[in-house]
Amino acid sequence: MVYIAHIRESDGGEQTVKEHSLGVKRLAERSGSKLGIPHVTGLAGLLHDLGKYSDEFQEYLHEAVRNPDSPPKRGSVDHSTAGGVLLYKRYHGKLGPKYVLAEIVGNAIISHHSPSLQDYVDERSETPYLRRVRDKAEDLPGLEQAIQRFHEDIMSDEELDRYVEKAASELDRFLALPSTQNKLTRTMFLSRFIYSALIDADRTDTRRFEDNVVEEEEAREANKESNREALFSSYYDKLMARLDSYRNSEDSGSRINLLRREMSDRCEQVAESPSGICLLSIPTGGGKTLASLRYGLRHAIQYKKKRIVYVVPFTRAFDRS
Repeated sequence: MVYIAHIRESDGGEQTVKEHSLGVKRLAERSGSKLGIPHVTGLAGLLHDLGKYSDEFQEYLHEAVRNPDSPPKRGSVDHSTAGGVLLYKRYHGKLGPKYVLAEIVGNAIISHHSPSLQDYVDERSETPYLRRVRDKAEDLPGLEQAIQRFHEDIMSDEELDRYVEKAASELDRFLALPSTQNKLTRTMFLSRFIYSALIDADRTDTRRFEDNVVEEEEAREANKESNREALFSSYYDKLMARLDSYRNSEDSGSRINLLRREMSDRCEQVAESPSGICLLSIPTGGGKTLASLRYGLRHAIQYKKKRIVYVVPFTRAFDRS
């Protein structure tokens, strides 16, 4: 049997739950790999729509297509809790990395159609998170059916256990990294990152399906990844050609230009150092813009960075008359 996640409005095309789940998993893994946690974020993508395997959701979706003028109430079938319940029931029993993993990934899953993450403990000392994954599980229609179909269609019990084992190891390593923040604060920020990665992956995969451009966009993404280093190198060469033209100008030997060149060369040297926070204190007119670009391009090439983000302050002149 085919289980449907989305039906395209333009032509009635269908995206299966398997296609969508694996597509979101792949995109979420790509986001998580930046922090060394691809299986952690991938797990959120893999299980986020587990509830769509239930008969209740399948009937809800087809009823919406059959009666577009009077569809069932949007969100009347809960499909986002099931993945969090599975993680809670299967991996939350004992303290350790899997316990934390089940909570932070499970919370991202049950919250991915909410305005924000669920509270673990709210101001009334109650726990909305446990109310969803523990208490509501008893009344969740089609839960066991959805879990069984997920294992049959996408990933067996044993395969899921192996995937979770990798995710738990990544989580353990990430939280053990040296940091000025305590583990609780790092876990909080990590929870928000997983939540963001899941929402971005879910919406991107859904939008690609709706626009019918899944294969084309994935090909463009892969091509962009392979061409990034060449792009940075070409930009670096163009920048150096511009800087060399300054060296050949009539006033290249002036005191100010010698200082600009020295500071630019120093940025090149520092770019070879490991990533971190660097301060560039140069007076106005000292060539900070091109010197910092030189640093950014050289560092990106040296350490195979994926992007350079350049931020400048926005100042506004006020009319004081």
